[in-house]
Amino acid sequence: MSTNLKELIGLELAKATLLDIESKREALKGKSYQKVLTELLTQIGKVDFRKRAGLDEDVKMSRKLYVVIAIEEIIGTAISNNWGLCTKDGFTYVFNGKYWQVVNLEDFKTFLAGAAIQMGVPILEAKYHLFKDELSKQFLSVSNLSTLEVGENTLINLANGTFEIAKDKPYLREQRREDFIKY
Repeated sequence: MSTNLKELIGLELAKATLLDIESKREALKGKSYQKVLTELLTQIGKVDFRKRAGLDEDVKMSRKLYVVIAIEEIIGTAISNNWGLCTKDGFTYVFNGKYWQVVNLEDFKTFLAGAAIQMGVPILEAKYHLFKDELSKQFLSVSNLSTLEVGENTLINLANGTFEIAKDKPYLREQRREDFIKY
């Protein structure tokens, strides 16, 4: 084997190793809320709003029905992917599988409108600023995370899990949405 070929193979192996390390590092960090919302959008499909609302074809769909059903769909899709969406103390949070992140309100409204469009809400309706506000307000009204009961155990979020310090012994376990750890 020639020296150039050996060097080339060595460089390719080094690149592959670096890419593998970077992908593992990214996986350990958890996804940004933007990535979670983008991935959530890919999971959103068409919704038969009339059927969900129990309306006949001759009855006009109201904005209220679009808003309520769209928010139910978004929350359900997030939960089924082990992501979470909630509000707490006036902030909107996204759970990325490892910890909760605060979401910029305008980013969130844009996401909600995009999800509504994907579900089949008429585009002009979904892009209308008052519709976005109504989606956001509906989300706030149904997604409040109640005050968590303070347990006896201490939780420390780590890159590879949650370290739980219990009375009998400390142990490492998976990260959980219900812990509401924000780092």
